[in-house]
Amino acid sequence: MLSRPALLLAAAPLVLAASAGASPVGDDPRLEALLTRARERGLADSRAWQVLLHYQPDRLGPGVTSLADSPSFFRAPDGKTDPRAELEATLAGFVAAGANAEAAGAPCALPARYRWLDQELDFEAAGLSRPACPELHAWLQALDAAAVTLVFAEAYLNNPASMFGHTLLRIDAAPHEAREERRDLLAYAVNFAAEPGADPGPLFAMKGIVGAYPGYFSLEPYYEKVRRYGDWESRDLWEYPLALSREEVRRLLLHLWELRETGFDYYFFDENCSFELLGLLEAARPDLDLRGRFGGWVIPIDTVRETVARVGLAGPPRWRPSAATRLRHLGGKLPAAERRLARAVAEGAVAPEAASVAALPEDARALVLTLAHDHLRFRSGPGEEPASRTRALEILTARSRLAPVGEPGRPPQPPATSPDRGHGTARLALGSGFRDGRFYWEARLRPAFHDALDPQGGFTEGPHIDFIEAALRYYPRGDELDLHELKLLEILSLAPRDELFRPIAWKLSTGLQTRLVPRPRRTERLRSAKLWRSQGGAGLVRRIGGTALAYAFAEAAVDVSGRLRPGWAAGLGTSFGVLLGDAEDRWRAALRGHAMRFVAGDTHTALGVGLDQRLRLSNGTALELRLGLERDFQATWLETGLAWKLYF
Repeated sequence: MLSRPALLLAAAPLVLAASAGASPVGDDPRLEALLTRARERGLADSRAWQVLLHYQPDRLGPGVTSLADSPSFFRAPDGKTDPRAELEATLAGFVAAGANAEAAGAPCALPARYRWLDQELDFEAAGLSRPACPELHAWLQALDAAAVTLVFAEAYLNNPASMFGHTLLRIDAAPHEAREERRDLLAYAVNFAAEPGADPGPLFAMKGIVGAYPGYFSLEPYYEKVRRYGDWESRDLWEYPLALSREEVRRLLLHLWELRETGFDYYFFDENCSFELLGLLEAARPDLDLRGRFGGWVIPIDTVRETVARVGLAGPPRWRPSAATRLRHLGGKLPAAERRLARAVAEGAVAPEAASVAALPEDARALVLTLAHDHLRFRSGPGEEPASRTRALEILTARSRLAPVGEPGRPPQPPATSPDRGHGTARLALGSGFRDGRFYWEARLRPAFHDALDPQGGFTEGPHIDFIEAALRYYPRGDELDLHELKLLEILSLAPRDELFRPIAWKLSTGLQTRLVPRPRRTERLRSAKLWRSQGGAGLVRRIGGTALAYAFAEAAVDVSGRLRPGWAAGLGTSFGVLLGDAEDRWRAALRGHAMRFVAGDTHTALGVGLDQRLRLSNGTALELRLGLERDFQATWLETGLAWKLYF
């Protein structure tokens, strides 16, 4: 059921529809005077007007185009590309409604525009009456907004469309004694998201890249977002209270009212959830230029850093652990055997009153039953079945017979580094090395995002995403400049399995690679060959000790190259390795290996082992040493490299 503010926002398009057909006001002298003043002051070209209409500079040419794609958002037929025509049509609508103080028309449908133009032009002095707008007034009263909090939901490893994280805004009500205890959960969340229908995650990611979905703003109770992201998707939340004044909060809400049912083309990499939310913050404080900081891609954590730096914080960020984090914390109080027992009770394989449970000391039994109940609720998710509810009641009944000992006690502690303080998601690497005895210089650029060897502070453990990483190599011997690698996309989901959680790790990559092949005469050095490899697989990841992860994947790969006969090769194989590092994340290493047998097309076997090490120098710099031995196309070569990395 929708809450009152959400219902009012959902009904508001009716107000806009009713006002959209307001006819211009012929030769009304009031309108002529307002238009003259607006032209003299250049209001159509002002920053505030550009923000309210979501105009962005055209990539080609001197004009602007609004990111809003719903025709009903504009008053002028060419308002999407003509700020002056849109401003004058908006003023005409306000004058048409100004003859009646009770009229709902354009001023009530577009209150942020009305408020700004009123401040600039003084409508009352021009003879316009201010409208009452009862629906808008009721909505603002129900929200009772006093502050805004930026919320960052960390990566969701099981969905490729959510591996970059997600941001939303929370509208915080004024302090009130009767509701102070859970005031944050009872607040409202402003979200921007695509409407993908029933499309699964991989299809959503592909269609989202090309802008095949519309995106809309929505307003929902915050506790529903906490349930979805924190309880069902196992995503820790970071809450950043923003230093916005009450007047700025009001401007944000007035603009949100204008955006109801306004569609925007949703693009996964740039015009996404985080980018559009920046537009709301710019409406609150028009002198901000948050969106201008970003070019071809927008990553949620980068928008958090930009917002924190430019808007400022009203207090330190708050960490809200997910249900999975709380379960792992509770399970950490038990040995592995008792964690397995708790899972068996949750799954119904062992009864809560079974002998294996009753044999435990009372405090351990209490913890096992508490963990079993919490795990059952976590597994059941939003669609809890009757059998799960019955089992949960049985577990609670058994738990109630025990004394109140062995309770969870101290909650999980937040990570040492918050997301806004992690490394920059773009990376430049400069280095040199040897490949098959040939010295090279290398420059490598990765626009986004984070890989397994990067500093881990501020990032969710497990995701590895490299996007459009390119490497240029220069070989002084022979004066050769070579595009060594173009990694279009590489994703690894290294979610570890344990006694409570059993995720399947997966990987996906596609890009250009340079391999070495024998020359016609075996006495000569190996020569380079380009191929395009697409590869994917599934596997398992296990934690070893406190900081190490061991993994193994079963994989399939397809290569396309003019070097191959008949131009392609398809194979099956495996990759495996260990990631390890120290507790302070100063040093991190990856021991890796792979074997692939190409059984169709150009048949051959590819093998390799390597050791990569990273030393963190600062939050924004690191050194990396790589050593690898490869064999492919019946050729074997050694490769080494040392690189300095800059994160920005």
